[in-house]
Amino acid sequence: MAEESRGVREVESWLSPSQAGAMLGTSGQWVTQLARRGKLDAVRTPLGWLVNPADVDRVAGERLKRAEQKISAMKSARSAGISGVRSQRTGRGGVQLGGGASG
Repeated sequence: MAEESRGVREVESWLSPSQAGAMLGTSGQWVTQLARRGKLDAVRTPLGWLVNPADVDRVAGERLKRAEQKISAMKSARSAGISGVRSQRTGRGGVQLGGGASG
């Protein structure tokens, strides 16, 4: 997503993928993949990728929101008194809730 109109001053405070990854609690490689796919505002320079810190904040906020939604759903399920519920793996780390009637 390298744009010729971006000035050096604009990107001089941008982050390396490893710095952005540290802020997001993930790897710099994952950040680079997001940049390549256009999911993160970044520019490719001769020395590597530079990532817009404001966009890192946006992605961090989105991840936090999703995590809070999952926690809220889990708390709601618990407070609703769901008993005998087992979790079943659905592949790729997913979990599906199912009844515990059969064993």
